[in-house]
Amino acid sequence: MELQQKPKETPKGPTCPRCNGPLDERTGSYSSDGLICEECTDKVAIDAADGIEEGGYEVEGTLIGGLAAGFFGGCIGLILVMMIAKGKETKKGAKIGFGAAIAFNIIVRLLVEL
Repeated sequence: MELQQKPKETPKGPTCPRCNGPLDERTGSYSSDGLICEECTDKVAIDAADGIEEGGYEVEGTLIGGLAAGFFGGCIGLILVMMIAKGKETKKGAKIGFGAAIAFNIIVRLLVEL
């Protein structure tokens, strides 16, 4: 007597393009892959909160944007970038821009005193 394997049941109806699981069109959401299931949507949301794009790459940010925010925004610009920005380069640029703004102000103050 041979044991026969039971074939895997495939979900009926639409399936998620990421995990091949059942797809409920009411609770799914759209991404670059099309309509994805609720579990994959949660994973994308968690990855986005950690600063990872949908393709699995970490968000880098822009050094120039951070420099501008830190230099022209001062303390408020630095704080906002640190709280909101996800890119490491943007945060690095904000720190450098803030430091450059402080150095620039010190030099201007010294030149005015002469």
